[in-house]
Amino acid sequence: GSAVDTEKFIIAYNNAHSGSPHMLALKSNNSAGKIGFFTNSTERMTINSAGAVTMPYQPSFAVSRNAGHVTGGNVWVGNVVRSNIGGHYSSSNGRFTAPVTGSYHIDVMLMSRDDSTYINKNYGIRINGSVFNRAYSTSTSTAHHQWQWSGTIRLNASDYVDILNVNLAIYSTDSDYSHFSGHLIG
Repeated sequence: GSAVDTEKFIIAYNNAHSGSPHMLALKSNNSAGKIGFFTNSTERMTINSAGAVTMPYQPSFAVSRNAGHVTGGNVWVGNVVRSNIGGHYSSSNGRFTAPVTGSYHIDVMLMSRDDSTYINKNYGIRINGSVFNRAYSTSTSTAHHQWQWSGTIRLNASDYVDILNVNLAIYSTDSDYSHFSGHLIG
């Protein structure tokens, strides 16, 4: 019989549309007990011996804001970028732009100022400028209130998500109280 190299498997194929050769390499490092997935000699995904999957290049972002309160009718723009893997969030316009078509998990938590009562107030999670969903609340007290929305949405490549403050006064002078984040699920 022939020997099999258990350290490295390479699959080469041609792209039918471009005719260009492409390669997918699957490597197993038996001493570490992991499997790595590579493109262009860069490890893109790892499965370790316990089965944990890591994808260090998976598009994701997490932002907050400390540049001043945001009034109704304005987009909430996170200026404190805590993470931006792939660079798909813009801290100049508050948009996360999907790099590929897929399902994305989005989290938004915004806190109101404590300057008035908040009756029938909301902010909108928008896709390409159209409201997809709203976070809504009513309160008759003048305390800080937190509105949260979390969900999975389907985006096409180049679609963007942002947050429109419809009619709140959003507290945004300390980056610990409001945030916007998301990541590609697949």
